[in-house]
Amino acid sequence: MKKNLSLAVFLVCTVCLSAQDVATIGGVKYYLDSANSHATVMVQTSALSGDIVIAEKVSYNKKEYTVTKLEGGAFSGQKIAAVSLPNSITSLGENCFNGCDQLTSINIPTGITSLEDNCFNGCASLTSMTIPQGVTSLGNNCFSGCSSLSGITIPDGVASFGEYCFSGCSVLTNITIPTSVSSLGKYCFDRCSRLASITIPDGVTSLEDGCFFSCSNLTSVAIPHSVTSLGYSCFDGCSSLTGIIIPDGVTSMEDGCFSRCSHLESISIPGSVTYLGESFFNSCTSLTSVIIPEGISSFGDYFFYKCSSLTGITIPKSVTSLGSNCFGKCTSMTSFDVPEGVTSLGSECFSGCTDLTKVECHWKKIDGVTAENDIFDGVFSEAKLYVPTGTIAIYQAKAPWNKIKYIEETSTPEEPKQCAIPTITYNDKKLNFSSTTTGAKYHYIITDEDIKSEACSEDGNVSLTAAYSITVYASAEGYTNSKNATATLYFINANHYCPE
Repeated sequence: MKKNLSLAVFLVCTVCLSAQDVATIGGVKYYLDSANSHATVMVQTSALSGDIVIAEKVSYNKKEYTVTKLEGGAFSGQKIAAVSLPNSITSLGENCFNGCDQLTSINIPTGITSLEDNCFNGCASLTSMTIPQGVTSLGNNCFSGCSSLSGITIPDGVASFGEYCFSGCSVLTNITIPTSVSSLGKYCFDRCSRLASITIPDGVTSLEDGCFFSCSNLTSVAIPHSVTSLGYSCFDGCSSLTGIIIPDGVTSMEDGCFSRCSHLESISIPGSVTYLGESFFNSCTSLTSVIIPEGISSFGDYFFYKCSSLTGITIPKSVTSLGSNCFGKCTSMTSFDVPEGVTSLGSECFSGCTDLTKVECHWKKIDGVTAENDIFDGVFSEAKLYVPTGTIAIYQAKAPWNKIKYIEETSTPEEPKQCAIPTITYNDKKLNFSSTTTGAKYHYIITDEDIKSEACSEDGNVSLTAAYSITVYASAEGYTNSKNATATLYFINANHYCPE
């Protein structure tokens, strides 16, 4: 009985195998499924070039087959220039046109529901693309390396962009992300060096690692309130970005989030943020103003490294450690007040701060403070260290504190009062800040969500908020900085007639 059963199974499998043939028709290689009368474009083993036309139906041995799909890697690496596909095709496999660097034109059949991983990866000559309705996802590396792709139409219904989806699309100037999109994969727009502005839909909850890495022309980003986290190197290398609004719901921003944003001048971190990663502002050479909320426990390695325009900063009381090269080469910083709660200072923490003339410490005992010997390497040779009364001998006896030439004691000051929160008014076409604290100065950030650059509208209709978001805090000598005051300035039509 066992021998008969095995023989039966073998015979069935033989029939199945014989039902599928391989044939080259019109120079294109197909699998032919006789049972279903379907044909699949298989991986091409012969070199192809020029224009390729795939017919809806092909004939072989007097039998007609409907072409329904392209196998994974079907045309990978081929030197084809244009492809015409029939609407009978419902599936494009992974790597389908991967490395077709001479491909300039292709139509996507209307029955396709997804563009799989590496579908058009490395199609360096492809200049435009229209994705049909019905497609719901763009796979990993889908258009990666399409360095000539300047325009793309993405339909509503697409829910996700895969990792590296548009990586290296270096001439893509703008892109409209459908409101249906809820996920942008890691390095989604990596090195889209001409992308100038982008609006992220409300359904997106996080900007993943490297999402806009090295988008060097990006000047405007609208981040929705649904976003709660910014990933590793999210805006790293966005060297044209001058300012950005971080939504209140964001609670974490990972390492290198704004690293190398060389034109970023000011930024306000929401009070809900509890973590800021290493190299966060590394090489932000234009940064002059930062508001860091209470709750942050550490400034990691290279946090403000090479922030050469930063003259000073108020460290939140919650911070307990400053990482290696945290303020290294902050060449405009003139003074620094180390909070008493900071108990760890990493290697070269202030190295290369050539204008640093004043450092103030508040520890009465320094045995519990960990500080590397090189934290003051390269600071101004005439810098002074100010320490609490009665502690000068302690600091003079221990490195790295004794590396500062002049150490002076200060009397224990009264706890400084906090500067009064400023008020914001608008009169006679002028924005006014005022505080009850005498001698107050005002540090403000103004943003306008209407600001766009190289934006695109599908239907020509553009909605304007006519509103400015304002954040301001006050500072004064002898006072700690005030809390933030916020307001929104709206402009309305003053000629609107209201009947009595």
